[in-house]
Amino acid sequence: MTIREPYEVVSTILGVLLALYFAEIGINVYGTGSVTLEAEERGASVEPDLSYYVGGTEGKDYSDLAIEVAYTSGNIKKLEKYKRFGVTEVWFWENKQLFLYRLHEHEYEQIPQSDFFPDLNLALLCGVS
Repeated sequence: MTIREPYEVVSTILGVLLALYFAEIGINVYGTGSVTLEAEERGASVEPDLSYYVGGTEGKDYSDLAIEVAYTSGNIKKLEKYKRFGVTEVWFWENKQLFLYRLHEHEYEQIPQSDFFPDLNLALLCGVS
C-alpha cells in the first residue's frame, strides 16, 4: 500500500458523505473536486482535496469551501494561500479531527461549526479513516 492510498480513501469517503448530506438538505452545491486554485497575479497556487461552490457559481471566481485531508501537520500555513483567493471556509481533516476556518474581515478565524452547513454532523466526518 502506498502512502497516498489512506489519504485518497479518506478524501473519497468525505466527498461521498458530503454529497449525501447536500442531497438530503436540498442545497445547491457544486463540487469541483481537487481543482487547483492558481493565479500569478495573486502569487499563489493551492490544490484542495475537495472544493465546493455553495449556492451556485455565478459571480464567483473561486470556490466557497476547500477541504484538505492530511496525515501530517502544518496545513494551517495554507490558509494564507486560500486567503489570496477569498475562499470563505477552509476545513482541515487531520487525525480524525476537523478544523474549520472562516474568512472574516480578511483573516481566517477558527470556528466550531460551518456557517454554510450549521446542521452538519461534524463528528460523523471526523470518524472517517
